[in-house]
Amino acid sequence: VMLVATFTTGHVAMWALISVGLFHSIMFPTIFTLGIRGLGPLTEEGSGLLIMAIAGGALVIVQGWLADRYGLQISFLLTATCELYILFYALWGSRVTHALPEPVAVG
Repeated sequence: VMLVATFTTGHVAMWALISVGLFHSIMFPTIFTLGIRGLGPLTEEGSGLLIMAIAGGALVIVQGWLADRYGLQISFLLTATCELYILFYALWGSRVTHALPEPVAVG
């Protein structure tokens, strides 16, 4: 969808950007859950690091620089690259190669 927004104009690009919000709304809880799965007693720390990485917003700054230098539409290639990596992770990178141990209650 981000590639559509990058390489088209007018209403098509506008609706592509609007639909990105809808697609991203389901991605965050899924990625967050997968990111902290299996951390055991380190779940709180892992959760905090994941939230800080998102709130840090480094990609927003880089995308702003790209927009200033190359144009707004071209800057969306950065986001498209990130989404392609997420697609790779969803299809191949998240495959479990070994059994995860059962969580142990701490307390």
